[in-house]
Amino acid sequence: MAGKGANLHSVMVKNVSTTPETFFDVKHKLQDVFSKFGEIGDVHLPKDRNFAFVRFQRLQDAEDAMKEMDGKDFEGDELRCQMATQPPKPGYPQGGRSRSRSRSRRERRRSPSRERRRRRGDSRDRRRRDSRSRRRR
Repeated sequence: MAGKGANLHSVMVKNVSTTPETFFDVKHKLQDVFSKFGEIGDVHLPKDRNFAFVRFQRLQDAEDAMKEMDGKDFEGDELRCQMATQPPKPGYPQGGRSRSRSRSRRERRRSPSRERRRRRGDSRDRRRRDSRSRRRR
């Protein structure tokens, strides 16, 4: 397997059953079964979940694997395969968060809506205090 990289193409494979005892065997079997479609970058199998991501070096290999393996039997379960997509987050370049720290933390100000919430909370607290003092009388 090649090292992890940003340009890998993921196939989400659903209905992959594992136990702590079979985890590594299942991961290696997935690698073996899917490697006939092309070079695999890695296989990610989250623990306590029944799906996996098989990541290919080439998009065409990933698409071929998805089409061919969808509905196939694997360890007694019928696999469901689809291309994994992660839509870019709005407002961030290339789907990630900006790492820029151009403004110091002291220069930051709360947004107007957050300031309003804070003021509203203050008045709410005052009302609570007033109602409590009335109950005590």
